[in-house]
Amino acid sequence: MPEFIVVAENEADARMVCALADRVLLEESPDWLDETVLPYVRKWTSFEGSQVCTRWTAIHTLYQDHHLPRYRGHVDGKAQGVDTAITRKAIRLALKLQQQREIIALVLSRDLDSQHERKAGIQQAAAEVEGKLVVAIAAQYPKREAWILNGFLCNNKQEEQCLATVRQRLNFDPCEEAHRLRYSSGTSDAARDPKRIIAELEIDFAREQRAWAEIQLDILRTRGENTYLRHYLDEVKDKLLPLLLR
Repeated sequence: MPEFIVVAENEADARMVCALADRVLLEESPDWLDETVLPYVRKWTSFEGSQVCTRWTAIHTLYQDHHLPRYRGHVDGKAQGVDTAITRKAIRLALKLQQQREIIALVLSRDLDSQHERKAGIQQAAAEVEGKLVVAIAAQYPKREAWILNGFLCNNKQEEQCLATVRQRLNFDPCEEAHRLRYSSGTSDAARDPKRIIAELEIDFAREQRAWAEIQLDILRTRGENTYLRHYLDEVKDKLLPLLLR
């Protein structure tokens, strides 16, 4: 079965990007590709094959375990960007495993931690594949909580009141402008910490799942313009969907 390999920070991130991708695959596909067919035309998996995803922290060890060539810091005399080296290793690992497995795509989920250059570094490595492997990038800015907030819609008056309180404190809507949030490094940043906002809105794991399972994709694209959620949804449509239709 065709495999989509996922590299992520953790399983929660992996499940989010897989669920988002499946929504795009189903909603943007011909009628024949529905929920009953999808599990038979693609498999979300890891390099290890038995896990939801491969963690970024495991790439170096896996690279060595598969006896891949020692990595050089520069390629063709060009300096590498942030996260370029680790992305190149993930890509080379996927290409090696293609010899034994039907790996057709690599989905890279990465928290940017407010560093836009991380996304550029991943893109730098992905651009070097040249058709041998499809690489889709799920770069969350500043982190995954921003995407959860992008997908949050109030269900009742209590939630509306909670969101209004947060919005008043921030002077902006954290769901529509989640890219403006910052993780707390002290009391000065605490008000804009997305973890705090998610707690205030009482978004638990079940509600997280609804955040990316129910809201209209057009709303996610609009809200996720600056958190790079839109970019990921477009990558799924433009890169992953054609793999299932060929």
